[in-house]
This record gives sequence, structure tokens and C-alpha cells, in this order.
Amino acid sequence: MVGLARIGRETRRGKRHKTFYATAPVGDMDRRADIEVETLLKIVLVLVVVWIGLEIVESIIDFVFGPFKSVFGLIIIVVIVLWLLDRI
Repeated sequence: MVGLARIGRETRRGKRHKTFYATAPVGDMDRRADIEVETLLKIVLVLVVVWIGLEIVESIIDFVFGPFKSVFGLIIIVVIVLWLLDRI
């Protein structure tokens, strides 16, 4: 088991009890922070743009279908009940 972290406890005589090996190789454990700051900022920027876009789409849909919200909820409830009663 070369390259794997050995986990166990030492006794007074230097023997290990309940020895097992970690699943990740030791060399891969220090690669968590290899992402650059610019890349991280680009990811955050894209996520914010997507968030703003979804807010705009939500406001348009709310403006168009706003009066019909309760009707859509009622239709969804009726469809689910009919599905559960095997009528659909």
C-alpha cells in the first residue's frame, strides 16, 4: 500500500492496533486549494449573472402568469390526486 496514509494507534511496544489505510493517496490530499483566485472570481461572476437572469425571468413569468398562480396550484393538486386515484 504505497502512497496511502496509514492510520492506527501505537501501543507502548510500538505495535499498531486496528491499522487501516486511508482511501485517498497522500499526494492528492494537498491539491484542495489549487484553484486560482481569478478562476474562482470568474465562477462567482457567472453564478451571479445566472442568478440575476433567473430573477428577471421570474419577474416576467410572475407578471404574465401572476393572476393565474392559484389556478395553476389547483390544477397541480387535481392532477396529483387523480394520479394517486389511478384516474389518469
